[in-house]
Amino acid sequence: MDISKKFIAIIDDSKPMREAIINYLTKTDFQFIEAVDGEDGIEVVKKNDGKISLLIIDLNMPKLNGIEMMEKLAVNSLGNDIPKILLTSEPPQEFLSLRSRIPNLRGWMVKPIMEQKFIAIVNKILEEQK
Repeated sequence: MDISKKFIAIIDDSKPMREAIINYLTKTDFQFIEAVDGEDGIEVVKKNDGKISLLIIDLNMPKLNGIEMMEKLAVNSLGNDIPKILLTSEPPQEFLSLRSRIPNLRGWMVKPIMEQKFIAIVNKILEEQK
């Protein structure tokens, strides 16, 4: 992976949530790309292929939810190498099944996000990419 291109894509329909995540991760060397729903998220991945180090995806969004978005990416072999974190208000019952069919789905976090735990998980995933 080209470490000179460091982007984290945040796909969430909640502007305050996207802003909070960016605020949590401001001390990193990453730049941020935002998307407002699953369809927008797919476009972000297409336009920035090879530049994204991490996808942070909300489960409940309009147009395409997080799972539908990840499945569409996988079917089209887009972003399969990008680690993914799913954000949700409730842990998805089918998470183990999701992990088996979504390439590089690394985990999920329940909202509201606990900042220190979130930062630790993101840093661990990004360190593993080096």
